Amino acid sequence: MMSDPCITLSSYNPVGDGKTDDSAKVQAAISAAIAQGVRLIGEPKRYAVHGLQAIGRLDFDGAGATFVLDSSAYPADTILYSTVAQGAQIPFIGAIAAQADTLVCGPAASTIAAGSVVKVALGTDPYDSTQPHFGAVCSVLANNDGTIQIDRVLPYAIAGTSHWIAPITTANNGSSIRNLNFDYTVPVENVALWIDSATNFVVENVSGRCGGVMVQATYCDRGDLRNVCGDLQATTPAGGRLLGGWQARGIDGRNLSATLQSDSSAAFLESWCMEWDVDLKIDVHCPNAAQNNLVHVAGGSSDIRIRSLAIDSVAPVLVVGSGSNPADVLLGDVDIRGPLPINLPLYLMDGALSINGQRRGALTQATLNIPLVANMTNTSALCDGVVRRI
Repeated sequence: MMSDPCITLSSYNPVGDGKTDDSAKVQAAISAAIAQGVRLIGEPKRYAVHGLQAIGRLDFDGAGATFVLDSSAYPADTILYSTVAQGAQIPFIGAIAAQADTLVCGPAASTIAAGSVVKVALGTDPYDSTQPHFGAVCSVLANNDGTIQIDRVLPYAIAGTSHWIAPITTANNGSSIRNLNFDYTVPVENVALWIDSATNFVVENVSGRCGGVMVQATYCDRGDLRNVCGDLQATTPAGGRLLGGWQARGIDGRNLSATLQSDSSAAFLESWCMEWDVDLKIDVHCPNAAQNNLVHVAGGSSDIRIRSLAIDSVAPVLVVGSGSNPADVLLGDVDIRGPLPINLPLYLMDGALSINGQRRGALTQATLNIPLVANMTNTSALCDGVVRRI
């Protein structure tokens, strides 16, 4: 039986001692695998690297390899950045209505053909002026002299001061990154694996020690996270995250776990993340964990479901914090073990709630710090499928 074609990392002769800079050789192997459309296979060695880029579809089986960050200089402090290549940005202006699927881009965009894949960046984000208010990778359904219909319905109205559209010349569709570990030798709040502008990606069996974000997903549409485990070493709340999301939708995560060494967030979903469905296990080793949300959902994010949430903490914790409507977050089974009180803002629940082995009626307001919210009349939770007063 013939085996699938592949490239081995060892054929590019990296040293793999965790000290010698192997960035150029590992980058060459990644670029060759993408160009040839074949799988890249690593081996269980430690590769000192920084600023690796995968532009296009990458199929990478690390086979137990560890990428060790050896630079603290931005943007090299991202270990592996998986993204697209795009053509020139075509700017245009004009207000865009909620639920619209057409963009009046003007004559400069008239050459973008139906069937093309494009990236759109619309408006300026109110939370980060360096980012668009809405960004996405879309397919063009029709182009009528620069009036472009895309395969996405825009979720909200956007002011018409600053937009652009650009054709994607190398797509990031179907990337798969498996069996890979991360570590670092420099004190930096880095990103280990950054998935950008991707569709249908898979990240599986990824773990290690991270100074900042283990997996960051930006402007992505549909992705699977499986068996992702991070030992988060960050020293500030903004840095430590197992998962970071920014305008990413349709993400399914199973068997995700984080060990927090500082007052970090295990999951930090900002700026219109939608349709996330994840399982989370969080071990908190920080005595001031209540200073930051273990799960943070804000910036217009919605349709976020935490199927199961297990927390074991050495200190009182703030479980879920959000700048969004509480109805936008649905909690499944929640099992928390740690000192009281547990600060669990009220969200919709359709699973079992357990605090230090106590369930449902045994829980009291002294056990949980559950504030009233504007759109609900009673301090209650939907546990085991039944609304019960806490």
